[in-house]
Formats: sequence, C-alpha cells, structure tokens
Amino acid sequence: MTNRKVQEASKTPFEHQSSMSITGEMIENKPAQTVCIVQFYTKVAPKLLFSVKDNNAAKQGRFIIGVDWFDTKLAPLYTAIRNDDPFADQLLVDIEISIDELGDAYKAKQEEIRELIANRLTSTGTRIEFPADGYNNECRVSFNNRLAYSFLWLTKELDNYMYYLYLADKYNVIERAQYNELWREAKRSFRYTLGKINGWKATSITRVDLAQGTARVPVAFNLNEKISLSQEVLLLEERAGTAPPISSWKNNILPNDVLNRLKETYC
Repeated sequence: MTNRKVQEASKTPFEHQSSMSITGEMIENKPAQTVCIVQFYTKVAPKLLFSVKDNNAAKQGRFIIGVDWFDTKLAPLYTAIRNDDPFADQLLVDIEISIDELGDAYKAKQEEIRELIANRLTSTGTRIEFPADGYNNECRVSFNNRLAYSFLWLTKELDNYMYYLYLADKYNVIERAQYNELWREAKRSFRYTLGKINGWKATSITRVDLAQGTARVPVAFNLNEKISLSQEVLLLEERAGTAPPISSWKNNILPNDVLNRLKETYC
C-alpha cells in the first residue's frame, strides 16, 4: 500500500496530463520583398533597367528592352534547363560570360577616359572639385532572378564609365564626335547582351534526345542556330553559376550510357 502511494506521487505533471492534446496555430506572415536602392551619376544608365515603349512617330512605338524585361524571360529558360535542355544551359553560360566581359570592357574604357582627364588637368595645373553628393537620381529596384542582378551591377559599371565620359566631353578633353560614338556603343553593347536571351527557342530537347538521335535533334539545332553548343556544356562539365539543378540527373551527372553516346556522336 505504501509503495503504491509513492509511485503515484512520483509522477510528473506531464504524466498526469498525458491524455490531454496540445494544439496550436501557426500563422505565416509573408514579408515584404526587399528592394535595392541604387544611386546613379547619369540619366542614361538607369534607363537601361526599365523597358519603355518609344512613342516617337518615326519609330512607330518601338519597344525598348530593359533589365526588367530580361528578368521575365528567365523563367522559361530556367524551366528548360531543369528539363535538361543543353541549348538553354549553353545560353545561360554565354550570357554570364558576356556580362563579365562587358563589365571588364566598361572598366577599361573608364580608366582610359579617366587617364585622359587626369593628364589634361596635370598639364594645366587644374583640378576638378566634385560635389559631396554628385548623384543624378536614385532608383528602387527588385528582380525575381539572380542573373538580373548581375545586369544591375553591370549598369553601375556603365554608369561610372558614362560619368567620366560626360566629364571628358564637358571639359573638352575629347572630341564631341568621339563622345557620341562611345556613348552610343556603350548603350548598344548593353542592350545587345540583354537581347541574347532571344536567341534560345523552346523545343523540349534533352541530352537523351541528342544521345539517341531523335527527331527533335535537327529541329533544335535549326531553331537554336545562334547558340554554339560546346562540348563542356553538352557533357555537363561546365555550367553557369546561376543555373538551376537538372531534375533528371542526380548531382547534374550524366549516366555512363548517355555520356558515352554523346561523346561518340558529338565529341
């Protein structure tokens, strides 16, 4: 009798309430999306971020692409990459390389112009006094895809270059004709790189199709003629930094039978 009382007394409060069910409610709050606030020295560079319709009658309402347009084009490309489209995979690699190369080109051009200005100032014993806040405008930017932000950083490189170009023109360090040509080329190269995404066409092609030589193969090569498929991308030895994983291959590794057939046919 005594022993039984001791056992009952030793029960914890949780053991006495074991028949009770614990319920609760989780309320999910979707936070507001973060926004990048970017300051620019020039009016030209930020205009490349946003698409516009040119209402100039001579241009008949021509659509001018921006980074926001490019951002919307990435969703179907990523879907194709997940579904093992090698042409989509290749295009993403090409665009990333083009962004890096164009950024380097802008930096090199900026340094050339900066040196021209510095030499003129040194030779004349002159200096330029820059205002504490020399920014021309400020933009609030938010994109859905990582690669679009690479173009945002490229826009900043372009802005720095264009600012020095503006100074070189303002202080008559370079000829106006040279300024106009460099200005046009800088914008043209940026939009050309954006427009590369139009070179890819959806065909539902996969690496298995290429290995087996299905009817989709000639169609895919024909419609994607602007994309040069490299051996490294085809065999998954090279991929873009922003590329999503391929659904059909674990760890993005091709099975030996597909890999060997691709090597025999295309390498």
